[in-house]
Amino acid sequence: MEWPLNDGNCRGSCGQIVMSRPPIEKPTTGWSQTLIRTFWDIWKRWHLNDMRAECEHQRIRGESWETHPLAICPDCGYALGSAWLTEIVPDNILKFLLNLPETDENPEWI
Repeated sequence: MEWPLNDGNCRGSCGQIVMSRPPIEKPTTGWSQTLIRTFWDIWKRWHLNDMRAECEHQRIRGESWETHPLAICPDCGYALGSAWLTEIVPDNILKFLLNLPETDENPEWI
């Protein structure tokens, strides 16, 4: 959830989301606007990594199921959407995620 509330509802999106809220005005201890933007960029690039419908060439060209259903990649011959593909997450991305600061705040529902 993007912004869970203590009544079980939420503000914003649920599920696999792209953060749509404006920048957080007062980030929690250890977080900065730069760190938050970097986290969001990583999220956009790597979430659902084991469920990619496109090969790396199609991803680079911006082809997706919505824009190019069943397109055949001229580089490798992969048919878009014919399987769920996975990319290896680079070590520097994993290191960044594993070293994110702990929060000093509890969510509303606790």
